[in-house]
Amino acid sequence: MLAKPTKGSLVQSLDLPSTASADNIAAFASEIRRLFLLLPNLVTLHIHSLPTLHDSNNTPLISSSALARLESLEVSLDDREEEGIVDLDSLAQFGGLPLLRRLRLRNWAGYLDDELRRSDTTLLPSVTRLEVQGSGADVQNLKFLLVTCPSVLYLELESEHEEGPEFATRLPPLPSTLQSLHLHGTYRAQVPVDSILPRLNQLRHLHLGEGLYSRNIFTVLQQLPLLTELHLDHGTLYPVPLQSLLAGPSRLASLQRVTLEFDKGPTGSRIPKPSTVASDYSFSFESGFSRHGIIMGDWDLPGEGSDDILNVIDLRRMKSIAEDNGLTLSGNLESTVKMITDYHIEANNRATVTAYRQGDLDILGHVRNAAVRDGIALPPLDLDSLDLERLEIVEIDLPEREWFMLNLRNKE
Repeated sequence: MLAKPTKGSLVQSLDLPSTASADNIAAFASEIRRLFLLLPNLVTLHIHSLPTLHDSNNTPLISSSALARLESLEVSLDDREEEGIVDLDSLAQFGGLPLLRRLRLRNWAGYLDDELRRSDTTLLPSVTRLEVQGSGADVQNLKFLLVTCPSVLYLELESEHEEGPEFATRLPPLPSTLQSLHLHGTYRAQVPVDSILPRLNQLRHLHLGEGLYSRNIFTVLQQLPLLTELHLDHGTLYPVPLQSLLAGPSRLASLQRVTLEFDKGPTGSRIPKPSTVASDYSFSFESGFSRHGIIMGDWDLPGEGSDDILNVIDLRRMKSIAEDNGLTLSGNLESTVKMITDYHIEANNRATVTAYRQGDLDILGHVRNAAVRDGIALPPLDLDSLDLERLEIVEIDLPEREWFMLNLRNKE
């Protein structure tokens, strides 16, 4: 039995359970109709399974006096009601609601065309925001929803396809009038969607999930002149080409906000401070260092294995360019800079101890060159001036980081 709010209730949001069985659908529909009449101020409705269009007396579920203020409808589709057929015509009962702007469909599967029922008269003309979530949120049958909601300006597709969303190859043509597009998946996509974007030249807002853009996405974005907000989820982003969107002759003039989520490698362990292991700076192989040695196998740099490793100087320059041009730049840029810095501090510390123990300065030189490549300034060191017979380790505390950095010098 459903709750019984008093007439004139100020309830604005309602979450209805699904029907218990096919036998009581008519009774359930009748109760829902009565309940809706008692909730004139309802703005948001989540119904887990749509009942039939009419109750047992063939009375329309939604009357002209019910749900007049409804703005948002969320439906969890259930394909078990009639031999696996999903009846989109059950949405028609909401078609006359003048304020209904948002429709969210959950559990949208990869249905075949003959598993969907929709008549030509089933339309939700007032819906401008369509959100679809499920294992089939990236497939051709979305065309039925786009026809049902012909006024859509905001489209969000959340694919749960276990092999990653395939928006680029399986989606129907999207309306060229879209102003906002949000594509993402539970699993990382394998194919970027760059190719479907240029025709959507009315886009103001674009949000692409993990794996859904290529390293050349900036060339595609330059074809979206009205873009005001860009959000790129975790991926290998290259700050230098992306700077062309923020400044210079190819700048996107309407762009106001950019959110970038850079891929970050795992952060590993840190070797202990030499002075805490032995007073003479000899490093015991029983220490934490012996578990890792010079190999940074427990760490990865952002972009490890790609064509380019992120450079801290480029990242900071990108932030400066955004600020100089009045753009809001958010995301994990700062934490990415910190991670790259931490990686090279730890690599330097391990290499310093290795060079001290083994008398091999080439290892340290290689690690320090890699730090320079990635824009990290380590303490100055003239390797040619070091005497392998008189080496000692210098500890430099980093109190603001609760960490330390190591260097070498000749004993006096």
